[in-house]
Amino acid sequence: MAKRVVVVGAGTEIGKTHVSCLLLQALRRRGEQWQGIKPIESGVAPGQLARSDAARLAQAAGHERRRPRYLFVEPISPHLAARRSDITIELEEVARWVATFGDSDLVIETAGGLMSPLNEGTANLELVERITADGVVVVVADRLGALHDVNSMMTLLGARHPSLCENDAVMVALCAPHSADASTGTNAAEVLTLGIASQVVTVPRANTDSEEVRGVGKSLVAWCDKLVPGTLTGLATSVG
Repeated sequence: MAKRVVVVGAGTEIGKTHVSCLLLQALRRRGEQWQGIKPIESGVAPGQLARSDAARLAQAAGHERRRPRYLFVEPISPHLAARRSDITIELEEVARWVATFGDSDLVIETAGGLMSPLNEGTANLELVERITADGVVVVVADRLGALHDVNSMMTLLGARHPSLCENDAVMVALCAPHSADASTGTNAAEVLTLGIASQVVTVPRANTDSEEVRGVGKSLVAWCDKLVPGTLTGLATSVG
């Protein structure tokens, strides 16, 4: 049974694509054929799909890029870009698009943060459920405020999808920020000490081919190996 890992963030421009790519490259180096996709993306100018996050994911995984199901030009929240284009982002449509990848193992990057709206009353939190994630990577900037962000996201995921947290199917990825502060480098240990999460990696801002980043990739792959396909299948069926 194929695995689906969804990458969400505490916000935008904090390293979701970087983390997704390093995971895909680590899987590829081990000889596994996963696909990296982004169902919804905004801020892609006409003719610039080759420079999109979706293209970066495909390149990291080593397959042809697929155009996101919902693609918008304006660099704004997808729900607003969709409204201005007289389009409604539908979770069922996203689920159908993801289903076209068949039995492929998938790394799925979301647009924006965990609670970024996709339409009125729907956010990425609901998308995690609808595309039946087997594992979730929570990406947070490793800076002051990281503990709040991780705690908030774990609380939301635990309340909505307790099976993910109970099965260690949530990985926290603390990404080095553009500008470090006094808390950078301390947050991973505190997340574990305070019992906020049990799975944590720190991700440097370095080339994905560097030895340091490769080590992080191996840790993410080891976590993926333990994921149990179908964790949310029953829940997704009941709400579908």
